[in-house]
Amino acid sequence: MAKKQLSPEEIHTQKKTEVFEEATNKAKEDGMHFIQDVIAFMSISKSTFYEWFPAESEEMETLKQLLNKNKIQTKIEIRQKLAKGDKAAELIALYKLLATPDERDALSMQRIDHTSKGKEIKSSSGIDYSKLSMETLLDLQKNTIEEGDEESE
Repeated sequence: MAKKQLSPEEIHTQKKTEVFEEATNKAKEDGMHFIQDVIAFMSISKSTFYEWFPAESEEMETLKQLLNKNKIQTKIEIRQKLAKGDKAAELIALYKLLATPDERDALSMQRIDHTSKGKEIKSSSGIDYSKLSMETLLDLQKNTIEEGDEESE
């Protein structure tokens, strides 16, 4: 009995299915985290991949969920390793991951409070900009820009 000849559409569908299975298997086996990593191992080009599996497609959603699951699993494993560590940097890293925003701020050496805590903000010239009209502020900005242009000439 002769083998049935597949139509071009059937060949395309079959190839697309094979590629999707290849992508999901590769993501599962290698614990991949990013679509770009999966595409790098595929037997098709990046543009073909996105053409076959657009962002809104069911296949792409399935792949994103799988990659997200891999990310979560990796984060869990990292936290477990950090929790077993005895190095200060590892313990602080874990604490920052689990900390409340206030605790995280307290641990940070780079924290800068950009609020005025309700106090008036004054410039070094003593001008209280909060009391100026929008028109005056725009004029000041325009003059500052013009002065900068003159200095650069």
